[in-house]
Amino acid sequence: MSNKIFASLKDKTQVILFDEKSNDYNEIIKLFKYDIEDLKIVDFLKNLHCSIKEDEIYSLKISDDDEKIFFSDILLNNNSVDNNKAIQNQYKEIDVIYLVNTQDKKVYLKKIYPTQHVGAKKLLGYGDLGPTYKEEPDKISLSSKVHVCYDIKNKTFYFKNFNNLKSIFNKVVKFYREATKEEAQEFFSGENFELKDTILDNTTNKFRKRLGYLIDRKIDFSNQDLMKKYENYAKKHNHNLKKDGDKYILKTKPQLETFMKIFEEVFYKTPITNEDREVENWRSNQNDTTN
Repeated sequence: MSNKIFASLKDKTQVILFDEKSNDYNEIIKLFKYDIEDLKIVDFLKNLHCSIKEDEIYSLKISDDDEKIFFSDILLNNNSVDNNKAIQNQYKEIDVIYLVNTQDKKVYLKKIYPTQHVGAKKLLGYGDLGPTYKEEPDKISLSSKVHVCYDIKNKTFYFKNFNNLKSIFNKVVKFYREATKEEAQEFFSGENFELKDTILDNTTNKFRKRLGYLIDRKIDFSNQDLMKKYENYAKKHNHNLKKDGDKYILKTKPQLETFMKIFEEVFYKTPITNEDREVENWRSNQNDTTN
């Protein structure tokens, strides 16, 4: 089965732009080169608080159900008989261009932003025989940047920027949503917490996203064995989860921040010197719970 390059239109119609028989296929295929072999893979869900470096890339593994939802329009294979070649008047509607590679079982996706659309133009020029006039139809300015790669076999997204992923698959926002103040208050109103009323005031977007992920993990704080593991983890890295009986005491911003970090498991020991560290970028964001 041959590879194909598709376009997803704004109305979610999928059309074929190029296949291996197309005249310019060998040139455009070069724009879908996406090497991750030499990059360090960073699990997105375990590092929501971090920014990645030039030699790193995020990975996000999804479930079978998520795949069905996210790829309800964009194709994971190219054997659909319902797709036709794109026509000129569809160019201004193109939202995403993507390659379905049947050899490596991957889909390479480029988001087409409004600034890349070059509208129809009427051009006055000059040629060998004098003045010329021609009308150019809609075009798209393409860069060599691939925004997202999806590994079909392992059901994993690879990307450098979450906003690019979200712009193509808007439902992935479920993985990085902000907890509302009402959700946060309900979460901490349980019998396992003693929270100061004003502690959640003036929290940043980043903190609310971290909290949203923590809430969505549905940790069983009534599970004594599980909580003991988190408390031992905290002690191992010289941190203290303040408790009164079975209640976690969260009356100050530092107590809340320590609580978040423990349950996000950001602390570790260096493998050679055995020093206590925390995931990079935390120390530069220690006041992240406040504006």
